[in-house]
Amino acid sequence: MDRRGKHLKTLWGRMHRRQASMITLNPEVVDMIGEGSAGAWLFSMMSQKARGIPKDGWEWFQYSADQMKGDARVKRAEQERIINRLLDMGLITKALMDKPAKLYYKVNHRHYVKLLTAFRLFGRGDPFGDLLRRIPVCRIRQSYINSYTNYYHLYKKHILRSNPIDCCIQQVKNVKQEFYIQYWNKLKACPRKHLKPETGVYQKALQYFIQLEGGTFWEGKKCDERWAELLKISPKKRWQQYEIVKVLDYMSKFFIEGYWPPKKGNLSKNLPDLMYNPRTSRSMFFTALKMKGKTMEQFAEEKQENFRRKYKDDPRLNPPEFEI
Repeated sequence: MDRRGKHLKTLWGRMHRRQASMITLNPEVVDMIGEGSAGAWLFSMMSQKARGIPKDGWEWFQYSADQMKGDARVKRAEQERIINRLLDMGLITKALMDKPAKLYYKVNHRHYVKLLTAFRLFGRGDPFGDLLRRIPVCRIRQSYINSYTNYYHLYKKHILRSNPIDCCIQQVKNVKQEFYIQYWNKLKACPRKHLKPETGVYQKALQYFIQLEGGTFWEGKKCDERWAELLKISPKKRWQQYEIVKVLDYMSKFFIEGYWPPKKGNLSKNLPDLMYNPRTSRSMFFTALKMKGKTMEQFAEEKQENFRRKYKDDPRLNPPEFEI
């Protein structure tokens, strides 16, 4: 085979078997694994080891105890505990291969992405078993995030190729915020879809999402102080992508029968009006974060429980018992 044929074969192999992504060390990974910084660091080293394997689709690699001790500064007993934890979480797989038998490891990157997404969406206080059961719930949400990433890169290349000289940088930057509008359109309970980027409603929603990510959403807007104090709103919060997606899910449930609020005729169907209503100086986006997609039954039970907790010492509601 000539040099050109080998080059094409290499490109074809890389296209079908892309090199695994590097797992960075961050506080969320440390909290999710639960073995301190040593566990997250060892897992990061194993992912880096997996990146050095040959580019022919082989996913298994050898990692001896001496190499782990040299890379992560972890003792033998601590290594076994961390590896057992990673095996229980499904983040790695180990197997004996070759003759004589040698121990090989494999990093499950897809399972890592699902588990980290569930950890981000459903909080840090949940037990590990509950987190694993919630992975199928966030699978659709993660697929939208992956589709956003592909759409962003393809759309950016399309703009640069079609008009490389007069390309508007702001047009490329706004692709990330356009994903939120597309995600809202794909929700089953979406009351009204926004499909035309040239309309004022679309551009207004785009501007609100840019302000949410920049922490400037409430700048220049009136806010109902009593409502903001009740919801404990932080006006300068910089919203992350998974947080906005989660609240959009909650907000779509406002239009499903059986969910709060009971009177749905007063709700606006336009996305920017839901995010901020200048007449009431309130935002259903922040209200959805407070309600978290509760049904009317859950809302009534929580309200009754708060009432009992508030007036538990009132003798009119809790009369003393008299002995006969």
